[in-house]
Amino acid sequence: KPPSRSRSRASQIKRSRRQSTEESGAVMKDAQLLQSRLEAAWTKLEAPMIKKLQYLEKYSDSTFSAKLTASVELWERASVLVPLRERSLKLLKDMKAAERISPNDILKQLNGIEGTSCYLEPPLSFSFEQR
Repeated sequence: KPPSRSRSRASQIKRSRRQSTEESGAVMKDAQLLQSRLEAAWTKLEAPMIKKLQYLEKYSDSTFSAKLTASVELWERASVLVPLRERSLKLLKDMKAAERISPNDILKQLNGIEGTSCYLEPPLSFSFEQR
């Protein structure tokens, strides 16, 4: 082969390796982002280690690996909704136990829950009564 062809081939190989390295770097960043999102959701949900390990085992299988991103999105949604449900159930229990509960107490219970918004401003005055 003439020398120019071998140089051309060598530069193609270097370019291909560089592209491969860049692509693997991008994949690694995506994987790290996905991992941090999943860990954040698990932290909010206080997920036990055994459940995390079972999840990782399931999604390391090629059958489920394509669904990993969608699964992480569901975990993120659950990490918002589960605490909201828990606070709502606590509030319902408190309402059943008390004859009167102020709307301000309701707002205080819901305050700070991600994904909620209350447009009511305290002070409000009405009560729930048992009949």
